[in-house]
Order: sequence, then C-alpha cells, then structure tokens
Amino acid sequence: MKALIIRACDVMHMREDGKLEFTKQGDAFLYSSESVLKQKK
Repeated sequence: MKALIIRACDVMHMREDGKLEFTKQGDAFLYSSESVLKQKK
C-alpha cells in the first residue's frame, strides 16, 4: 500500500473543506482511515 504524501497545510484545508473525517483529542487530529483512503484515489 502506498502512503499518502501530502503537506500539513493541505491536510488542514482538506479538513476544513469537509473532505476528511476526524476527531480531535487535545491538540491532535485523528483522521478516519476510510476518508484518508478516499483521498488516495
């Protein structure tokens, strides 16, 4: 399986646009594996 190579600022924009599902625990963002795998396509 290839890794998703992406910059932190792109992840932030994807999160704000609703393209990534996430939960926040303290200062950390935890992303759902399904939403990350959708971005690989």
